[in-house]
Amino acid sequence: MIPLLGLALVVAMLDWWSVRNDALAIEAGAKPLVMVVLVAAVMASGPSTAGVLIALGLCCSLFGDILLLPSLDRFIFGLGAFFVGHVCFVAGFVAGTESFSTVGLVIGLLVGIAVTMTIGQRIRTGARSHDPRLHVPVAAYIGVLALMLVAGQATGSAIAALGAVLFAGSDAVLGWNRFVHPIRDGRFWTHVPYHLGQGLIALWAIGL
Repeated sequence: MIPLLGLALVVAMLDWWSVRNDALAIEAGAKPLVMVVLVAAVMASGPSTAGVLIALGLCCSLFGDILLLPSLDRFIFGLGAFFVGHVCFVAGFVAGTESFSTVGLVIGLLVGIAVTMTIGQRIRTGARSHDPRLHVPVAAYIGVLALMLVAGQATGSAIAALGAVLFAGSDAVLGWNRFVHPIRDGRFWTHVPYHLGQGLIALWAIGL
């Protein structure tokens, strides 16, 4: 499993390079391939119920990655795929945790509420201004993202907690860059924490 995680990191770095250099053809192959390798790594570990749920979440992310590629940019469908993926991640965190960390749960709730009411609010407002039809889907997505963030912290695992934070941070950059204000190298700073976060979540599942 560890060699597969190493391979996923190498492919992710290829994707980061492709984003920085606008090599869209390489990105179209590299970005989805990262998820394929992570799913293989989790499944090769003889996954528990939680591991299977995390693998399903990674598969949903794979579909979301494809739908959000610049050549397709099917935002609503991609958002839906990631929404289902976060539901799977939440279920996986719950299934893989025997006793929740009270400290982690409190920290997760505080951070989740703070981020939702600040950055999340700005993104919701920006999405509604961009297209009124996006307000409800984006608001729902922010809600499930916050829930995933809380669940990750509540596991009491530093690996899962950091993975959830990086994933949420990636989505925050994506939403801000798309709906609030362009961020310099915004797509690059979306991809890097996204892949690192997904890799850590996969590593947590492998260790169960």
